[in-house]
Amino acid sequence: MKRYLSFNAVVRKNEFKAIAGRRYRTIAYLTGMLSVTFLCIGFSYQALEYQRKLADNPFSNWINIEVTRSVQDSSLNLLSDLRDPALKNRFLVKNIYLSKGFGASFLDRNGVSSALPLPKARTIDPRSPIIADLLEPDNFSSSGPPGNVFQRDPFGMVVTDNFLKKTGFHRDSVKYLSYGLYSDNYIPVRLLGVARELPDHADVLCTDMFYIMKSYCYPGDKSYSKLFIETTEKKEAELFISILQKEFQVAPDSVVHDVQEGITVLFFSNEKIGTRQIFRDRLGNLYHLDGLRKYHFGQYTQLVKDTSGAMRDHWLEMKRNFNFDYLAVEFNRLDKLKEFSDYIKKRYRVSINLETVEQRENFLFSLNMSFGAIILVLMIAGLSVLIFLSNSLRNHLDKVKRNLGNFMAFGANRNIIIGIYTIVVLKILLISMIIASALAWITGEWFGKYILKRVLILGEGQDFFSLFNLWFLIFSVAIIVAAVCKTLVTVRMLVFKSPGDLIYEREKQKLTR
Repeated sequence: MKRYLSFNAVVRKNEFKAIAGRRYRTIAYLTGMLSVTFLCIGFSYQALEYQRKLADNPFSNWINIEVTRSVQDSSLNLLSDLRDPALKNRFLVKNIYLSKGFGASFLDRNGVSSALPLPKARTIDPRSPIIADLLEPDNFSSSGPPGNVFQRDPFGMVVTDNFLKKTGFHRDSVKYLSYGLYSDNYIPVRLLGVARELPDHADVLCTDMFYIMKSYCYPGDKSYSKLFIETTEKKEAELFISILQKEFQVAPDSVVHDVQEGITVLFFSNEKIGTRQIFRDRLGNLYHLDGLRKYHFGQYTQLVKDTSGAMRDHWLEMKRNFNFDYLAVEFNRLDKLKEFSDYIKKRYRVSINLETVEQRENFLFSLNMSFGAIILVLMIAGLSVLIFLSNSLRNHLDKVKRNLGNFMAFGANRNIIIGIYTIVVLKILLISMIIASALAWITGEWFGKYILKRVLILGEGQDFFSLFNLWFLIFSVAIIVAAVCKTLVTVRMLVFKSPGDLIYEREKQKLTR
């Protein structure tokens, strides 16, 4: 039995072909315009996300106020006043920290002391809220159990991945670092974890208690030259010793080894062999011996146990005397930084580095300008798509208005005609958007992966292109709604004229008179 199509289906089919153009030219043009727009959305969204990530970085969202003798009292007053919630809310202050800064010396993988400039170390309070940001998985990695690493071991250190690479170590191959107390005396310090970034762009982070320990250091017995090996296995320690005996004629009875907190300490008697020259002047030679390359080891200085609580007394004295180098102010956002800088300069006679303020302001300005420019581009792109689609529909309606007049004269419902053209325009737009999104996604991913990734170096895990995001959804919905509304207005203005006006083109005749 022959199947007959309805009036709506026939008109929709024919009008779709007519508006889509010869060889679907209208769809091709729309696809091209939307593809470029979607590429802009994908790259712009990720660029702004990266800028926002930098702006929201807890280790960048703060400024250091140097605590010198001349401003010590003013800084103390500022610290006290900044605990007031009203003042914190006014300037978007999140937290306040006190810290010491110092240069830290370490032995690298070749047994050589850190070259100048020394790695930058700073202290932190283990109870500080910034610890939570530090321990975020995208910034921090540790082989130990989760939790506050500094509370577990207040005498350990967290270092940056960059610093570790400079010293020749890999995060998976070292658990202790040889830290220089003074002169050529080194102690093994537990590596608590490795961070991608540390506050104030520091290389090393430690506690105030570690700073007290390193300042007073409590040196012990110096009658032995000592090494530590990062192992607790007796067989490995004995193998290590046997290699030393072979290479440097170390007498078996001159070595004592003892396991201490995850390491083995080797004590060599200075009275029987020249270990001072071997282990201090030629330590680098040991690292290059075939049998010792797989071990991590370093010089060892024995510390006296702090049974009298002297370190805590020194720490309390440091707190009492406000003996810190920096008062660091962390912000939720940097929008009020300039206002904050002017306020503390006027009220407390405390100045923030003008270059720091300008850098933060320039960053915020560029972020806002970028956001505004992208919104403007998307508005122009959306308007262009809308105008093109509207003109295509208007030109077609101008050609077929006599036919529409005839349809209406024979009883065709005006709302049905409006619905037909709305569906046709929506179909053309949706087809164009689907093809454009596929093309943009393929092009953007390929360009980001094979071109931009070789030219630009961003943070680890940072994508260059991401199409299917909130912006894409908002733009797509907005353009669809705008196109439907424009179609309804355009077609309605035409079909609500009388059939005779459309058939005989009376409006055109009036204009030509």
